[in-house]
Amino acid sequence: MDLTETERARIAGLAQALVGSPRSTHALRAFIIEQQVRIEYAVNEVLSAQLAVDSRAASQLTLQVFSRISISDRLAMLKDTLDAGDSARRDRWPFLLPVLRKLVALRNALAHGLAEDEGDRTIITTWNRGKIQGSTYERSQLEWLAWQAEVAHQELAQLWATLIPNRDDWFVDDRFND
Repeated sequence: MDLTETERARIAGLAQALVGSPRSTHALRAFIIEQQVRIEYAVNEVLSAQLAVDSRAASQLTLQVFSRISISDRLAMLKDTLDAGDSARRDRWPFLLPVLRKLVALRNALAHGLAEDEGDRTIITTWNRGKIQGSTYERSQLEWLAWQAEVAHQELAQLWATLIPNRDDWFVDDRFND
């Protein structure tokens, strides 16, 4: 999916501002974590849409069940969802899972490590079970991931729309019932 040039320029400007400014590490963390929260909720909605008997059940699955499952397990379930459809479904969203995996990796590094700016790149140092690891992200990589986060969110919404049943009784609305 292509974003408009205005949207791409906004995202590129934001990513450029994140690298090299005095507050960039905090802004970068906040931006990536915000994107990841939005995407995780969208993944939950996609998974719920295919399993629920109606919209109320889908909402409960989204909020109460899938939010408690690790993101790596949810991405595996999303892969099964894409593979379960015809080849057109896989062909329509071929880069969705690789992009989501990259975003999860960046989010985890930022949430559990220290980010440091060095000119046109950001170095993230993480500690896991006594092992120190470093990841380097160039400005262009951050711009690309920021853009792809928006694209992935839109693609998840499209996938959700293909999975919900085409039945009026799936959309439950009890607001007017006593």
